[in-house]
Amino acid sequence: MLGLLGGLAACSTAPKSLTPPGATPRQVLDAYLLALQAGDCATSNAYAVDQFLSDGELCGRVNVEGYRADTYQSHPSPDRVVLAATLTLRGGDDSLRDGDHLWFYTLRRQPSGAWRLSAAGSGP
Repeated sequence: MLGLLGGLAACSTAPKSLTPPGATPRQVLDAYLLALQAGDCATSNAYAVDQFLSDGELCGRVNVEGYRADTYQSHPSPDRVVLAATLTLRGGDDSLRDGDHLWFYTLRRQPSGAWRLSAAGSGP
């Protein structure tokens, strides 16, 4: 799925409505990426656990102009899934340059049953 072009908007303070409780890991990642692309940090943060927010969150750091889901997926355990997406970034720095980046996201099933992002980076 190719995200529409967009820039980093001012981070909102209240998250928009989240995916329903039975959403798949891919649906959660897509919703997160849409929020990230829109610069909606409140919503993107709501899809993550605390560790991700301190180590893997890009919202507010770079402009995500677009994304497309990758077919890569791994299921290391029933409660852990790794998915990938190619992000088109602008406004990066030496550690994360402008252009396309294949980015891997680890999602973990929470005690509530909801999937949340727990890690991200350039390798699975």
